[in-house]
Amino acid sequence: MNFIPLLDSLGGMLISLVIILFWLMLFAVILVFGVFYLWMLIDAIRRNNYTGKDDKILWIVLFIFTGWLGAILYYFIIKRKLDNK
Repeated sequence: MNFIPLLDSLGGMLISLVIILFWLMLFAVILVFGVFYLWMLIDAIRRNNYTGKDDKILWIVLFIFTGWLGAILYYFIIKRKLDNK
């Protein structure tokens, strides 16, 4: 009995499964970062208790040019600090 075609078939299915799982995980990460980005952008637009008068505009421009990196910076620099007061 020749088991090599069976092993080739299982190997191909395993590779396909790994590729599908990779794309699903990539989609999930992109979705999480997108939701986080929108959450921080909406918070920056709605917040009124900044320390400087032009801070809101500065943060919105920073969001536009830096994307999710600006959202992470905003979370640690502004949101956590001002929400704890």
